[in-house]
Amino acid sequence: MIHPDAVQALPVAREVDVLMVGGGPAGVGAALAAARNGARTLVIEQFNCLGGVATAGGHGHISKYDEQHTGRRIVGGIADEIARLTVEGGFGIRRSHGIWFEVEGMKRLLDRLAEESGVDRLYHTFFCDTLVAGGVAAGAVIQSKSGRQVVRAQRVIDCTGDGDAAFYA
Repeated sequence: MIHPDAVQALPVAREVDVLMVGGGPAGVGAALAAARNGARTLVIEQFNCLGGVATAGGHGHISKYDEQHTGRRIVGGIADEIARLTVEGGFGIRRSHGIWFEVEGMKRLLDRLAEESGVDRLYHTFFCDTLVAGGVAAGAVIQSKSGRQVVRAQRVIDCTGDGDAAFYA
């Protein structure tokens, strides 16, 4: 945990309505939803792209679009939109249980959707600590090549995969 006096000395990089800590599939969906509903939204992502292990990790697929052993689709909304656009873009295939794609095509698609929706992104940016004010997560301490900084936010959504932002709160 970073000492409160040290946080006070850090420059404020951004002030946003919604801060998404992590830009994997969950972070992308939440960020697009927030921005499309008018929130000033920022994603901080430790790698060079959105999509998490599916893109940066070279995984090349996103699974569990269906109910186990039935093939009945249970995922809709933004995840379904991404699957449809992947197939329409000619860089992936879809089955009942997920999508398989060319990684670079997916990176471009997710960046385009973020840009069109007004989602701001900071790549190569690490989450360091959660700012808490009055018992509520109010932002994060981040680290990038610009140095250690603060992002203040009305809402912090933890999409780290390990619950890091929640743990530090």
